[in-house]
Amino acid sequence: MTAPVSTSNGTFTWASSNTAVASVNTSTGAVTINGVGVTIITATQASTAMYATGAVTAELTVLTAIPTMSVITMPAKTFGDPAFTIAAVTSNSPAAITYTSSDTSVATINSATRTITILAPGSTTITASQPAQGNFDAGSTSAVLNVSRVTPTLTAFGGDSGSGAGLKGTRYVGYFNDNVNWFATATKHGDTNQITDFTYFTSSADGYSWEWTGSFKASTSGTYTFCTNSDDASYLWLGSNAKAGFTAANSLVNNAGLHGMREICANTTLSSGTYYPHPIR
Repeated sequence: MTAPVSTSNGTFTWASSNTAVASVNTSTGAVTINGVGVTIITATQASTAMYATGAVTAELTVLTAIPTMSVITMPAKTFGDPAFTIAAVTSNSPAAITYTSSDTSVATINSATRTITILAPGSTTITASQPAQGNFDAGSTSAVLNVSRVTPTLTAFGGDSGSGAGLKGTRYVGYFNDNVNWFATATKHGDTNQITDFTYFTSSADGYSWEWTGSFKASTSGTYTFCTNSDDASYLWLGSNAKAGFTAANSLVNNAGLHGMREICANTTLSSGTYYPHPIR
């Protein structure tokens, strides 16, 4: 500390009222912080031939320190990836570190082992937290875990036998008008297609109907959403009713009737590695 200004040339000595908070070198005034709290620093000037002894004080307040915590490194993940463990966060605070997930529907974390288990696509924030302890305040550090949707495997009808990627489409003359059995006796237009991406699929002919056949392989076990987006009726079946016995009533996606472009979706639970036949009409 800087010595006070004085008209006397007497020597200064220094003292601290609470050395648990801070100690001071008696001759130089150098202060060493030892803990949190309040102490009074006193500078005492010795008497001289012309001046009596004197003293001045100042209050020193030492606040708790904010912990310095290391950064959480979070890899990008895809739904279906196995559980993984993140590195332990380090800190200059001695307080115990706990780990939490902001959205446990996406992923959970075992606070003791730091093992993260992925449950669904989405985003969740993984946070490492410390309570206040001793000379340190509470602290935390976090990182966002992004879980991408898994890319499904589409194969041709009976694709589990290796008959090619995508769905096979056949166009028929006329409109099936919600009669799913109409295709059995309908006249084929002669156009066929095999496609893996329907985003930009168009066909210029009017008054026709398409039948798409294929298999869906579930990459992981869980809930899947299937949709059709069509101008007028469309139906999608999956699984046991897909090859025979399918009706409008037992379709997974029922986008029936006369209407403009409309999307209808439905959810179903599938098992990993299983091929599910699914016609679309």
